[in-house]
Amino acid sequence: MKHRHPKIRRYLEAMQDGMAAVEALFLFTLMIFIFMFFIALGYLYYQEWLVHEVAADTATRVAYGYVYPQTDPMLSWYNRDMKLAVSPYRYLFKKSEYEEENQEKGVAYAKWRLDMTSFTKREGEPEVEIKMVHDSFAQRHIEVTVTVSYVIPLGGFLEFFGLTNGKIRTYSANGYAMIMDPSDYMYSVKTVEGIAADLTGNMENTGKLFNAGRDFVAELKGIVDDIKEKVDAIKNFIKGKEDTEDAG
Repeated sequence: MKHRHPKIRRYLEAMQDGMAAVEALFLFTLMIFIFMFFIALGYLYYQEWLVHEVAADTATRVAYGYVYPQTDPMLSWYNRDMKLAVSPYRYLFKKSEYEEENQEKGVAYAKWRLDMTSFTKREGEPEVEIKMVHDSFAQRHIEVTVTVSYVIPLGGFLEFFGLTNGKIRTYSANGYAMIMDPSDYMYSVKTVEGIAADLTGNMENTGKLFNAGRDFVAELKGIVDDIKEKVDAIKNFIKGKEDTEDAG
């Protein structure tokens, strides 16, 4: 229904324009809240992924360079002198020394990774725990536990939409990796084949030596028997000659 009175029509049009502005403002505010919520949610899940990735990466790098704890975990580069310096008795006399050095190396690397790859402010110092777990003979693995708290940017928007503890989140993750050095050191295929070949060769050589010694003893016995027969023949000849002279 259109009002023909110009003042009333202008008043109603002004009211409609005002309502449209209010509705636009409300919708714009809601869109901003939703946009900020998704940004904060992205930060939240990124930090969770980061902690899990750091734990797994730390375990892998420490396990890979376990016998070279002095190397850089990023490169794990070692030279010929380092390789020659590795003691063959490292798991008998230097077991605790290797564990302590690798624990220090892993803790320092994990904290460095968290500092370099995080986009948010950390709440307190991260806790990094590294254990060397014995599985069976010549089988061990590394277990890394990383616990850290972060202040999530725009975390208030997460709490506004009902997510508890949206401003400060504590993450904890575990990483595992096999230490291949003991099994490679004890049970590598080439080592086993080499030991078996050496044992087989030594057994064959021992058998040949035994047979040669047996043949030598038999030959020596034959020589002794021949000498004995000749000595007996000479004795019989001398005795026969003496008997003949006595009879004459």
